[in-house]
Amino acid sequence: MDAVYQAINRLVQIPNQLIEFSVQSVTGGIDALGTVTVRLKHQERIFSGQASDTDIVVAAAYAHINALNRLYRYLQTEKSEFHEINSAVVSG
Repeated sequence: MDAVYQAINRLVQIPNQLIEFSVQSVTGGIDALGTVTVRLKHQERIFSGQASDTDIVVAAAYAHINALNRLYRYLQTEKSEFHEINSAVVSG
C-alpha cells in the first residue's frame, strides 16, 4: 500500500503526511467489502478521505485521493482568498 501512496503523491505533488490509516470490514465472505479511512496532515490541517471496495488496495487508493481532493480544494480556496485580499489592498 505504501507504493500506491507514494505513486499518487508523486503525481499530485502536494506535500502531506499520512497520520491515520484504518480498515474496517463491512461484510464477510469471499467478496467482503472493506472500508478504508485515511487522514492526511498538511501545514497543521487535517484532511480525511474514505472509500469502500472488495480490494483493500483499491479502497486505500480511492480514500487517499478523496483526502487529497479535500486538501486541493482547501489550497485553491486559500489561494483565491489571498488574491482577493491582495487585489483589495492594491486597489483600495
